[in-house]
Amino acid sequence: MSSKTSPATATVPVERTFVLLFVILSLSLFFKFWADKHLSLDGVNYFFNVLENKGFANIAWSRRFTEYLTEWPLVLAVTLDFTDLDLLMDVFALGIYFPYLVSFLLCVYAVKGENKSLLWFPLAGYLGFNTLSDYDMIADHHVLAVMTWPILLMLMRTQPLKWLEGVILWCMLAAYTRMYETAVLTAGIFLFIAFARLYVFRSSRERFIIGVAVVLLGIVAFIAIQYIIDPRSPQNLGAFLDSIWVNRRNWEAVTTSTFLALLGVAWLISDARKNLKTLWSVFALIPIGVYAYMRMSHPEYAITAHLSFSSRTLIGLVIPGLMLVCILVVLGRRKLTATGINVFVIGFFVMTLFNLYDLRHWTAVRAEFWKAAASSEMFLPIDQTPLGDGNLELRHHRWSWNNPLLSLIWAGGCVRTIVLNNPHGPQGPFDPRDRLVLKRYLKYDASFQAVDPTVTTCVNTD
Repeated sequence: MSSKTSPATATVPVERTFVLLFVILSLSLFFKFWADKHLSLDGVNYFFNVLENKGFANIAWSRRFTEYLTEWPLVLAVTLDFTDLDLLMDVFALGIYFPYLVSFLLCVYAVKGENKSLLWFPLAGYLGFNTLSDYDMIADHHVLAVMTWPILLMLMRTQPLKWLEGVILWCMLAAYTRMYETAVLTAGIFLFIAFARLYVFRSSRERFIIGVAVVLLGIVAFIAIQYIIDPRSPQNLGAFLDSIWVNRRNWEAVTTSTFLALLGVAWLISDARKNLKTLWSVFALIPIGVYAYMRMSHPEYAITAHLSFSSRTLIGLVIPGLMLVCILVVLGRRKLTATGINVFVIGFFVMTLFNLYDLRHWTAVRAEFWKAAASSEMFLPIDQTPLGDGNLELRHHRWSWNNPLLSLIWAGGCVRTIVLNNPHGPQGPFDPRDRLVLKRYLKYDASFQAVDPTVTTCVNTD
């Protein structure tokens, strides 16, 4: 970081390359939304809560601003009395995508007049973290990860901050105060950068902007530490800690972490050693090649719902690691070579394509729910369907508790059958044998009036 203005070290085509990669990321997300993957795990529960209560899900106070960022389109739609479930699912997907779009646009703004190659970091974060956790796309850790990058790139500007940049920084940090508990790690790195800016830039404007930022970062750390010490759910905290070692079995996590680490090292090699820098960039393709070979020679492997969910623990490793590399790149004024960019593009495509290929397992789960919807039974135990525990191929790509909700959402507007969870566990946020939900959005077969006589019944087409 320097008080002198340093020229941008990347050309416009570099920026266009990274923008194109973000478009590809967006298209992959849209394809997953088309497959309803945003309803997996907590997704359908958040969707249910917003529709049933006509307001934000309000799952956790410490993560409330994440809910505001992702749920506002859906809350607006239900407030305006939209009741078409297919439309509402699309609106829900739009809300999940919103932080990605805002984050990347802010990153593009933050590198204005700076090294455009720094846009590599948000894309590396998406590849090395967010993509791996796509069985829980609504989760708060996704938003924390994507919103980390514009804050970092704004703080890493090599020029004094202008008032508009300061206000944008304050708004981002205000939202950051209540996103996810692991923000304490990234907030610590932000504080280090903020104090460094106070040392380098001595203007009263800079001191005021960074002074407010330091206060907000203190609030981030305080709230995060408070909810780590006294978590919303001790069970969830224990599961988070237990999941750390699960990533050793996650081929995608091992591959992307190694790939990004090698590319990061290549970037940090002195620009005077061009041959070594190029060679090290090429070395980064080794884990990508090994992964591709392993996937093709072991067609039975695919990342499971459990592995995907466990990869959320990488937010304490991948994101801070990439942040530290970014700091060293800016301080050392290192350049990302054309070889490094090309290697990253190759790795990005390979991992994204395999990730989309694995979507077939989730669509198979959805197809079985569609088949179950035509059953003649009111309540269908999941073990009496191909989704039961005996079918490991499908069992590993669904969850144990949200099946009644999914069977409602995928009923096609008329509920004739509700798939029940395993009788030894909870039925989810409600037991359909005692209470029926989403009555504003769904019609029920007349047989369900025995549970709730107030439901609107389907027109009998038999």
